[in-house]
Amino acid sequence: MAVSTGRLGSAINSMVLVTPSVQQNGNFLHSLENLIESGDVAELAKTKQGCFLLQQNVPLCDQRLRAKLYNAFLQKDVFYTLCGDPSGNFFMQKLMDRSSPVEHPVIVSLVQGYLTALSCNRYSTRVMQKLWLKLNDELRMVLLDELKGREIDIAVDPNGTHLIQRIIEGAPISIYGPIVETFVSTNVRLRTIAEGRSGRRIVQLVFQKLGNDILLPHSEDAKALLEKLMQGMMLNFEQFVNHQFANYVIQYIISAQVFTRYTTEAIKKLFGKLLILSQEKYASHVVERALEFGNTKVVGAIMDEIFNGYEHDSDGADALEILLFDQFGNYVVQKMFEIAIDVRVGKRDGSTYWFDVLAQRIHQRYHQLRKYSSGLRLIGRLASVSTFSYGLIGI
Repeated sequence: MAVSTGRLGSAINSMVLVTPSVQQNGNFLHSLENLIESGDVAELAKTKQGCFLLQQNVPLCDQRLRAKLYNAFLQKDVFYTLCGDPSGNFFMQKLMDRSSPVEHPVIVSLVQGYLTALSCNRYSTRVMQKLWLKLNDELRMVLLDELKGREIDIAVDPNGTHLIQRIIEGAPISIYGPIVETFVSTNVRLRTIAEGRSGRRIVQLVFQKLGNDILLPHSEDAKALLEKLMQGMMLNFEQFVNHQFANYVIQYIISAQVFTRYTTEAIKKLFGKLLILSQEKYASHVVERALEFGNTKVVGAIMDEIFNGYEHDSDGADALEILLFDQFGNYVVQKMFEIAIDVRVGKRDGSTYWFDVLAQRIHQRYHQLRKYSSGLRLIGRLASVSTFSYGLIGI
C-alpha cells in the first residue's frame, strides 16, 4: 500500500521519540500495531530512519504483535520488494535473525523458485545468508535442492557467491560435497568457476575446508573429493598458472602445508618453463610461492634451472641476467635471494652456493641495478648481510 509523504513523515517522527520507558508502557507497541494494520509499516521499512527504528523495536515478548509483524512482512509482494530494497533489506535481515522455527517453513516457501534471483541481488543476498544460518538441516536441504543446476551461476555471481561461501563455510561435507561435485563434474565447469573473479575464492574456500576435513576421523569422502578437485586443477595447470584469477588457487595449493604431495606435484609442473613463467605477470607470483613453500629438493631444482638450465640469448644474457632486469622476473630473483639468505643464516636447509651466485651477480651488476627500485632493494639486502657491502660503498 502506498503511503503519503506526510503520513510517512508523521510515522517516523512519532517513532523517533520512543524511549525504553515509553516502550515498556506500551505506547510504541500500540503505534507499531497501527502501522501494521494500516499497511504503512512496509513503506516505513524502505526509509533509512524508519528501517533503523523498526530494527531497534522488533517485539520479542508480545507474541501476538510479533505474529502480526511477521505476517505483514511475509506477504509475497512485501517480502520480495523489501529483500531487494537498499534500506528494507536490513530490516528483513533482522527478521531472519529473530525468526523462529514457526516462521521458517513460510519463509522457505517464499524463497522456493526465486533463490537464484534473491541470491544474485546486491541486497537480498544478505537476507538469504541470514536465513541459511537460521534453518534446520531439513529446510537447508530444501534450499540446496533449489540450487541444483544453478550452483555455478550463483558461485561466479559477485553477489550470489557470498551465499555459496556461507553454505560451504559452516557445513559438513555431506552438505557442501554435492556442490563441489557439480564444480568438478566437467572441465568446463571447473574452469568457469576457477577463472571467475568470485568463483576462484569459492575454490580456495573448498580447498581450505577439505584441508581441514581430511584430518578428521572417517575422512574418506573428503579425501576422495580432494583428489577429484586436485586432478582437475592439475589438468588445467598451464592455463591456470598465468590466469589473472585462477593463479591464486594454484598459489593456495602450493602454500597450504596440508597438501604436501600436491604441492610438490604442482611445483614440478613449473620445471622446464621457469624462465618464461617468471616473466609473466601472474605466473611469476606462482614461482615465488614455489620458492617460498617448496621443499629443499624442489627449491634446489628451481635454483639450478635458473642458474644453469638455459642457453644465453642473442645478447649473451643468461636466464638470471634476463630475470634480474625483467619487470616481473626481478621479483622472482628477489625471492630467490631471500631464500638464499635464509639458507646462509641457517633458517632453512639448502645450498650456500645459491647465495654465492646471486651475491656475485648483484655485485657485478651494481651500476645497472642502482637505476631501478628493484635493483636498489637487492643491493640494500646484499649490503645488510654480506662483506660484499664494503666493495659497494663508493662505487
